[in-house]
Amino acid sequence: MHAQEWIARFGRRQRIIGAAQLRRVLGRQSKECTWCGAAVPPRRSRWCGQPCVDAFLSLQPAAIFQAVSKRDRGVCSLCGCDTERIRRIVNALRRRREFGGARIYLIALKKEGFRTGLFSVRRLWEADHIVPVCEGGGLCRADGYRTLCQPCHKRVTADLARRRRKAA
Repeated sequence: MHAQEWIARFGRRQRIIGAAQLRRVLGRQSKECTWCGAAVPPRRSRWCGQPCVDAFLSLQPAAIFQAVSKRDRGVCSLCGCDTERIRRIVNALRRRREFGGARIYLIALKKEGFRTGLFSVRRLWEADHIVPVCEGGGLCRADGYRTLCQPCHKRVTADLARRRRKAA
C-alpha cells in the first residue's frame, strides 16, 4: 500500500507520523521505500528517491509551519490582523530601548488575548487545521492549514470544544 493511500484511509485523525512509525504500519521490509514501497536503489536505505522524501517531509510540522508562514505572512485569515507587523513594531521599540512604548503594546496585546513574553514578542499567530484533526483533518499538507491570530485560534478551538460537547 502506498503511504498516501494509508493516510487517506487511516491517518486523517493523526497530527503527525514519524518515518519509523509509517514503515511499521505499512509493513515495509528492508530495502523498500518508506513512502511508495518501491525497491530502494543501492546506497540508499529507506527511500527510493528525493520525491518520496519530499512528499513525507511535506507532512512534518516544521515544513508545514514554514510553508504557512511564507504563504500567509502572519495575517489572520479570520480577522485580518497582521501579527507580523505588530511583532516587528514591538520588537523595534524594544531594540530602541523605548521600553515604555513596548510595554504599552504588550499590555494591549495581552488584553486582546495574545500570549506575549515579558519584554518581547516572538510569534502571535498559529497554524490551524482548516478541518479539525478530530473531524478527519489530520496528516495534511500546508494547504490544509490556515493562519489564525492567537485570539481567533482560542475562539475557534473553544467553539470546536463546545460543538463536540453538544454532540456527545
